[in-house]
Amino acid sequence: MSRLGPQRHKATLSLGGHVLGSVEAPAGDAPYGVTRIGGLWVVLDIDGGIASYVGPADPDRCTVTSTINSLLPTKGMTVELTNRPVPASGPNGPQAILKDKNGAVVTRINFNHPENTEWGLKMTDTRTGHPKLLDRRPKDTSAPRVTHFPALPKGCPTGA
Repeated sequence: MSRLGPQRHKATLSLGGHVLGSVEAPAGDAPYGVTRIGGLWVVLDIDGGIASYVGPADPDRCTVTSTINSLLPTKGMTVELTNRPVPASGPNGPQAILKDKNGAVVTRINFNHPENTEWGLKMTDTRTGHPKLLDRRPKDTSAPRVTHFPALPKGCPTGA
C-alpha cells in the first residue's frame, strides 16, 4: 500500500511476485476505489483501509442480448433474448421478451417462469449458460423453431 497524498492511497495486489492488479482510492468525490480480479473484489478506502470479498461476476459484462423476428403473424414483432448467469437466488438469469412493432412489451419469459403457452414461447437449458428459445405460433402443432441465446462472454459463470 502506498500513500499518494492526503486521503489518497494505492494498493498493488500480487501473488508470488506477479502483479495481479491495483486499486487506487482517489481524493475527491469517491470515498473509495474498487477493482475486480477474477471473482475477487478489492475495496480501498481513502484512509487506506482495505477489504475484499468473493462476489458474483460483473453483471454488465456478463449480460448479452440479441433480437430475432417473432414467428407470430403480426408484422414487426420481435423477441429480445438476454443471456446472463443464473444466480443462486433472485430474478436474473436468461429471459426472452416479446415486443410489438413499436417496442412495447407484450409478454416475457424468464428463468423463474420459462414458458408462456398463450404466446408460444418456452426456454430450455436455463441452468447451462446455453439456453434455447423454442417458439411457435399459438395452437400450431408443428415442431417449434429452436433459437440459441447469445453466448456468455468468456470467464462468466454459467449457472447457480
